[in-house]
Amino acid sequence: MRILYVIHQFFPEFASGTERVTINIAQTQQRNGHSVAVLTCSVRDASFWSCEEDGLRHAVVEGVPVFAVPRELLGGMAEFGSDVNEHVVSVISRLLDRSSYDVAHVMHSMRMLEAIEAIRHRGIPYVMTLTDFFAICYRINLIRADGRLCNGPANGQACRENCIDISATPARLDARVHRLSAIVSSAAEVVACSEFVAERFQEEFPNVTLRVLEHGVELQRYHRRTRRADKSLVFGYIGTISKAKGIHVLIKAFKNAAVENARMEIIGSSYSDDGLLAQLEKFRGPDIALRAEVPYRDIPEALASFDVLCLPSLVPETFSLALHEGFAAGLPALVSDIGWPAIVVERASCGKAVPVGDINAWSKAIVELCADPSILEYWQKQIPLQARVEEEAFFYDQLYRRAAFASRL
Repeated sequence: MRILYVIHQFFPEFASGTERVTINIAQTQQRNGHSVAVLTCSVRDASFWSCEEDGLRHAVVEGVPVFAVPRELLGGMAEFGSDVNEHVVSVISRLLDRSSYDVAHVMHSMRMLEAIEAIRHRGIPYVMTLTDFFAICYRINLIRADGRLCNGPANGQACRENCIDISATPARLDARVHRLSAIVSSAAEVVACSEFVAERFQEEFPNVTLRVLEHGVELQRYHRRTRRADKSLVFGYIGTISKAKGIHVLIKAFKNAAVENARMEIIGSSYSDDGLLAQLEKFRGPDIALRAEVPYRDIPEALASFDVLCLPSLVPETFSLALHEGFAAGLPALVSDIGWPAIVVERASCGKAVPVGDINAWSKAIVELCADPSILEYWQKQIPLQARVEEEAFFYDQLYRRAAFASRL
């Protein structure tokens, strides 16, 4: 089969969790004999790309062909999703006409609604994976404009009551709800990356059949860690550095804990210029290390240097590849008490869910573990088994075949 993966951003510009999940699945399908390509949006300059032709940028990343629509073509409301850009639809349609894809797999629809419109117009069946809440929340994370957690958009009613601004007018919100509802309802298969995501979407789309398929991990890259001779505990974070991820909360909590037998490792890069990295620099010292993003091949080694993984996110995470890679490396976790990571950790008793954004609570959790490291040994024994990337790709292969077959009837 010829499979097109559609995602809001991708390598070589971005390398976060959804991007890594996508390339893992694409490469596995290549090994299974399928022809794959990725269609994304380029939000940076053309220097990241090999060439630009017929309105699209192009590169090959880890053996996977990648096509990208330059962000400047999309218009001002691309991240919101209410307006259709017919020019971009026609540009993407030419790509589809050249390549004759059997099926598409939408991994993230933000900035890519024109691509989905073109796919629908060509009658190409598509599988849609709900990797976050963009399809029901223009703010993406179900956090209202005033910072409160949203229980769900209620077909846009909650948005109109709580999240109206200059761009998100009532008319645009209604247009967005109509457009995204049609896209979700028209998918041949709709998959949620966790039970947490499925429950939220099922409330909005009660007539859509949702499957839950968790992301897999490349387990052969990991081995269960052993305790180091050094008795100090290492509290670690690996991933994107942003305010939404709560890194500032974690570092302040560690400083307030003032424990002598521990240190902190923060590994990652920032994709936004919000000044956070500069703010964090003042905390750098013998007990707090700030390291740049490491290559993908070095992530297992980086995780092996931790004793406990910390995920202090201020927004509800829908899955967290970092959490599951940490599990593969044998790491228990401290996580914020919202979203899927909290459910996983509490269900398995392999860590602790700490009140979100509460610096004192995070400090207390750190102090407790330093006072009694045997807690970590118990948590480590409870870590659940992880699905492999190959298993995830196998199930998607079945969905692709089912969707392609149904489209020919």
